[in-house]
Amino acid sequence: MSFLEEMATVFDVTKPLTFVVPSEDRNLHRPRESFLESTAPTDINMVQESTGSREVKLAQQVLRVSPLGASYRGPIDGIMTPELSSALLLLQSKINERFKKDLPLLSGNKPNITNLTKVLDLLGAKPSAQDQNIVAFEKLFNLPATGKISDKLIELAKSSESEIAKAIGDNSVKGMIWDGKKFVTTPSDVASALKLVREEKSKK
Repeated sequence: MSFLEEMATVFDVTKPLTFVVPSEDRNLHRPRESFLESTAPTDINMVQESTGSREVKLAQQVLRVSPLGASYRGPIDGIMTPELSSALLLLQSKINERFKKDLPLLSGNKPNITNLTKVLDLLGAKPSAQDQNIVAFEKLFNLPATGKISDKLIELAKSSESEIAKAIGDNSVKGMIWDGKKFVTTPSDVASALKLVREEKSKK
């Protein structure tokens, strides 16, 4: 017996036999799940927080442009925050104040996308002819343009009527600018009348 054969005999370690599955019985298909991913049940609320909600992202994008002064300055990540909730509530209040419409923008702790869409429609709508006429009168009297009747606007309209009536000595002019409910003439006509009255007054 050679030296190498003797060494193999002396140091050979006895090991238990390992059962090997025959090749024809092996299943070599890829697993359905990645080895790196967990298949444990997951709370759906946690999934929304980690991946970001599409509805929340839409609300964040809308409030980034500060509609009616309601603004959001955080990231567009789809995660609901107190800052976003406050901005939505402020926008809801502004819409109610301006358009007299009650459109809740929060459903629980999530944006109400249906009402948010209605708000976008309201903000994108063109002002009516009546609103445009009011804005023109506001500009004539150097008031902020809101398109809404205000006590100050009515006061200035009546004051203009009185000024014209006094200048021409005819009180029937009163009520010909503001009839108590709406403007019944145009801002350009009022501006022209006031200009003539004041020019004649300056000549005296």
